[in-house]
Amino acid sequence: MAALALTALLLPAGAADIYRWVDESGQVHFGDRPPTGDAERLAVPSSPPPAAAAGARHERTRRLLDAFAAERAERREERAEAAARKAAREQRCAQARRDRASFENASRVVRYDDAGNRIVLDGEAYEAAHRRVVESVEQLCDRS
Repeated sequence: MAALALTALLLPAGAADIYRWVDESGQVHFGDRPPTGDAERLAVPSSPPPAAAAGARHERTRRLLDAFAAERAERREERAEAAARKAAREQRCAQARRDRASFENASRVVRYDDAGNRIVLDGEAYEAAHRRVVESVEQLCDRS
């Protein structure tokens, strides 16, 4: 009796012997007590205590939720940056369109050199300046 009590104390909690045997008709059986004939004792790993398993599950869930939150924050930041780039581009486009309209509606186009002297654009200089204004609008406004 004392040997049985000592054996019970040495076994991990929840550990039990599982036996496998085949009967006369060839059917496989499993049980916690061996039959009267030959039975194979199976090694079954003991499961961790429920509190430890729950703690590990909780930790995995927390890490997963943290990763999801970080991913959402990263996407939110990317969307904000894209919106800021789009708004800045739209502002530059609007300014380029105003410059083109001003250029095309003016009776003459005047520029100033580095010394502050007034220069009226005509001929090739006018065409080159007009081309730059139109290209600026195409570059800033026509891309999606």
